[in-house]
Amino acid sequence: MRFLILVAIIGAVSCQKVLMSSDKVTMTFKAGTNPETSKPVVIRLFRDEAPIAVENFIRLCERKENGYVGTKFHRVVRGFVVQGGDAGGKSAFYDDGRHFGKEDNTLQFYGAGWLSMAKTNVPISMADQFFFSTGCDRNLASLNKNFTVFGKVASGMDAVNEMECMQLQDEPKTQCRSGVVYEIASCRHDAQTVNNVTTTSALGNIGCSSGSDAIMADLCESVKKAGTLCMDREGRECYTDFDRKQYNACVERVQKSRQQQQATTQATATTT
Repeated sequence: MRFLILVAIIGAVSCQKVLMSSDKVTMTFKAGTNPETSKPVVIRLFRDEAPIAVENFIRLCERKENGYVGTKFHRVVRGFVVQGGDAGGKSAFYDDGRHFGKEDNTLQFYGAGWLSMAKTNVPISMADQFFFSTGCDRNLASLNKNFTVFGKVASGMDAVNEMECMQLQDEPKTQCRSGVVYEIASCRHDAQTVNNVTTTSALGNIGCSSGSDAIMADLCESVKKAGTLCMDREGRECYTDFDRKQYNACVERVQKSRQQQQATTQATATTT
């Protein structure tokens, strides 16, 4: 029995890779008009594996205009990805802003915390948008063939997970407000080499979540304990209000929904 356990442990360790990273990017996030910023999110980049994606990401990070600072995280799929970085749809690697395609490397989505360029179904369509993986390797395996993995969150993953958790907290929406919109508040690049980045999950001992299960609930509890920008806060500064047209449309939907519920209740009462 001891021999079998030892073999299992050795096998698990051997599946892990240890990577060298020569670049570090540190981001902070903000939400709404809340003046606070998140804890630093430290990302290690792998230039040897994906030189174009890494250099493109660094240039967009360092740009004063048409760069990552101020761009929003516009797509959140719980237990899968958090996507942002729309700085105008042009790459920074090429002077003319043209797009680039997938780089062949040995990296893949090993679980939560990995960084990749976003793209469309067109092969050469990577430009500025990127995403963090937040799910498990088995759920992300379908992405390995078509997307370039070029970085990993080394610390601050709970600031990324907060965006997932706020979706849980916001549902169902009972007020006509658009919810919390997160954006990049700062971005800094440092040339710093380390040789010990592993392919383990950035979530540590927290299990694999499908996005709406008990594991996600446990993850969100740990995120709250670590300190957040907007979770469990009553302050409206985190929320972005609808403009008048959006607000009127929202109120109309809410009223119709209430009328339908009342009609259903009355119909049920009549038949009983």
